[in-house]
Amino acid sequence: MKNRETTAILALFFGGLGVHRFYLNQPALGVFYLLFCWTLIPSFLGLIDFIVFLSMSRKMFDLKYNLMMNMRSDMSPVIVPIHCANCNTKLTFMTTPNFGEGKLSDGGRLCRECLLKIVRIDADFGMNSKKQYDTLKIKELLSKPKVVKESTPISSTKTLNLQQGDVTLKSILAPINKPEDIKKLERESDRYSDKYADSNYKNAKYKKLSKLYEEAFRQACDIVFYYQFVPDLDLDTPKHIMDFAFKTVEKSEYSIKRRKVGGTDREWNEITGDDLYDSKLSEVVEEPPFYYDSLLKFRQIVESDISFEEKKNSINDLAKSDRSFFDEFFERDTKESAGEQWIKIFFRSFGIPLVDRLYDLGYDSPMKFMETDIESFKDINGLGPQKIEQLQVAIQKMKKNISC
Repeated sequence: MKNRETTAILALFFGGLGVHRFYLNQPALGVFYLLFCWTLIPSFLGLIDFIVFLSMSRKMFDLKYNLMMNMRSDMSPVIVPIHCANCNTKLTFMTTPNFGEGKLSDGGRLCRECLLKIVRIDADFGMNSKKQYDTLKIKELLSKPKVVKESTPISSTKTLNLQQGDVTLKSILAPINKPEDIKKLERESDRYSDKYADSNYKNAKYKKLSKLYEEAFRQACDIVFYYQFVPDLDLDTPKHIMDFAFKTVEKSEYSIKRRKVGGTDREWNEITGDDLYDSKLSEVVEEPPFYYDSLLKFRQIVESDISFEEKKNSINDLAKSDRSFFDEFFERDTKESAGEQWIKIFFRSFGIPLVDRLYDLGYDSPMKFMETDIESFKDINGLGPQKIEQLQVAIQKMKKNISC
């Protein structure tokens, strides 16, 4: 058996060489310490290990690095490897349940996986219940498939035989109309689980009802009660989308709103019973980003009937009043104002070539492009036949989309 004090001393004096890791039968870690001993980092880690080992209780040290003491029926001590009483999995730091859970009345222990299985049968067991389970009882309970795994698709109540008399999965889920109903369902599920446990797990009726309500509760947590529209926002997002962004709708209104607003499945967040189990709707919905209000004002300016020059000036005023909005959507490393950048972005969206050069020549509004004869552009340096053709197509698009 490994000694806690010896390990701590080795970590203090020889931690930089990983001697304490070799002592604990951790050669991989020991080699790691050796390889990097010249960096002095292992020495620092060894000092931390020294403190950890000294502060660790003997019981915890034995649990992680030694064997554990169990008792025979004649109360004489015998040392056996720490294994799960049900599946015989070796209990390591990673497989041992937290907070001392999983202990049995005869001194046995359960691994995390087996503990979860038992908790699904009796939720109180995971909370250090006073109910006594020994190794024999655990093996008896877990030898039969008691719980439907979450990954198992639920195609129908008939498939799982989830029915007891007139009570079916469908009839239990039918009254679930609001999140508060889920807690009522959980209490009913707990009630039948307790009745089944009180019958010493022998009453077939309570067994079926317990299973039935357990599955109903699981499915109820997946019921969608609300949808929230969370679109990807940028400078081109239309105002009617901005107006509805981050709004929530009840499930009954979802189809109508979806047809009206549009958006992809990814942009419509589902809010389920599980989300609302311990939280209010206002606590689980996604909040608008910091730039939302300014972006909405930006779209109001862009979609208004004022002139392009007025739009440019209004956008400049908005960017000055909210610097974070400017930093989010516009180039900072330039002398161009937000209004000038927006106009150029607008021209490029129609496919106008050489935007910077044309803007410097005075083409700073769609009207100037649409009112200029295409032949006049041929004298501009850099606008060859291909660029002229591209410009002509872009101007035609402008004429179709912008009213004079």
